[in-house]
Amino acid sequence: NMTVGVSAANRTADKPILIERDELSKINRGWWSSPWDSAISVIPKEKRGQIVGVRTFVNKEFGGDVRVFYPAELPKTDDSASGWFSPSLQAMADGYAHFMAGWKQSLRKGTYVFEAISFVIRSVASMNSLRNAKLPCAYDNLKPRLGKAPVVVWSHGLSGTGEEHGLLAARLAAEGYVVALVHHTDGSSSKVTTADGNTIYFKHPDFENYDPEFRQKGAEHRAKEVDGARQMLLSGDAGADLKALCDPDRVAVGGFSFGGATAALVASTMPQHYKCGVLWDGWFHINLDSINFRRDLPTQAFDKGFSMPVIFIGSEQFTKFEHIHEATERLKGKCRAGLESYTPAHATHMSFADVVWWLPAPLLTRMGFSDKTCPYETYSEIVELTTEFLKKHCPVQ
Repeated sequence: NMTVGVSAANRTADKPILIERDELSKINRGWWSSPWDSAISVIPKEKRGQIVGVRTFVNKEFGGDVRVFYPAELPKTDDSASGWFSPSLQAMADGYAHFMAGWKQSLRKGTYVFEAISFVIRSVASMNSLRNAKLPCAYDNLKPRLGKAPVVVWSHGLSGTGEEHGLLAARLAAEGYVVALVHHTDGSSSKVTTADGNTIYFKHPDFENYDPEFRQKGAEHRAKEVDGARQMLLSGDAGADLKALCDPDRVAVGGFSFGGATAALVASTMPQHYKCGVLWDGWFHINLDSINFRRDLPTQAFDKGFSMPVIFIGSEQFTKFEHIHEATERLKGKCRAGLESYTPAHATHMSFADVVWWLPAPLLTRMGFSDKTCPYETYSEIVELTTEFLKKHCPVQ
């Protein structure tokens, strides 16, 4: 069994269906190749005939993009194949340059040194074949299919953009779900451009004058964006055709890392609107030894708990962080309506993100994003566990 730490629920099988061996053997694992064109192996062969539509709308209150994946109808053309990166790999690279360099004030956005670093990174990105990566089975601006579909609203992690979960969204849409990837504007994204043209880069915390409510306030802002996306889909503000597709009685909330904390806040405070919650390797505790600061995150989830079924899927990496692991276990104890908990063997924190399909396997290992086992099987297991859970508690009909 590839999963350890199973608790509170029996598996439906010894292990979920993983990537088929013939496809796994074809994934390029060299130093100089991105395996993105093998990502279709995450979608079961019998589902690859389902066309996935992709559309973006703007969160009317906060101005950030919400990228929606949904079961669609033909026709499609190769020209409309949906790119993995929106608007571009270069834009994402610029945001991550600020995130990584900006922990030092002298290297942040606006300094000459940063501009030089960003230019180099964006130039490399513009020449990399990954810039042309396409999501499997996904095409822009297609007509949604007729009928009613369950909805999943998803929150990205700290420094994320939502692009890190495009493959999950494509997989779930191929299964019959509408998936909304929210791009957050609280300063936790590496970079987001709002509808008014304002660009918000990642806000690095001021550890000398640290606001103890900094991340809690961010989680609350993000929760409003998540539920705002749900409301826009169901009200028709994101399009009358999407409103006709979305079933208001079958909505799930999920997220990764800080997005897991965001989803936990939504699930604990708005149970009337959601059927279940999906928490991927949640950041449920802040531990800053350098300034002697600790707190659980988000406060509401620890206070209220959950009155809906919740699945926790975590990494072995996070179980080694004592305070995060202890907080996560306490939060699991607050599930009153059904808990599933899994820790896939060999999973690192970045096993949950699409970066697994962007970077060469040896580089993933060198950067600590993967151990020396197969990152593709680990990612597939996480997605399969999620899909199984959603089918039980927020099923496609």
